[in-house]
Amino acid sequence: MPFVLKNTRTDEIFACPLINNYGFPFYGVKFWEAIEEAEAEKEQYRMNLESDQGEIWILYEVEERILKLMNVRLQNHPKNRVFLDSAGRITVKN
Repeated sequence: MPFVLKNTRTDEIFACPLINNYGFPFYGVKFWEAIEEAEAEKEQYRMNLESDQGEIWILYEVEERILKLMNVRLQNHPKNRVFLDSAGRITVKN
């Protein structure tokens, strides 16, 4: 299952500009397939995300279908922010 970065305080899932398998840019959830890859790269993202307000971003494992749903809900729009609560509900705010 893929790994994403999740904010422990707000339940926000980290999204950013990405390039898909066909070379097209899109805005979506950053994910890693392997925990080793995620552990190696997470710090470069977390340094820019964590703030003095106690926000902590952790690696969080999600089902692939949930990852796809979050990307659909983001609608490829950088102003949208996606959240995943402990019950597995996805919400989007802009």
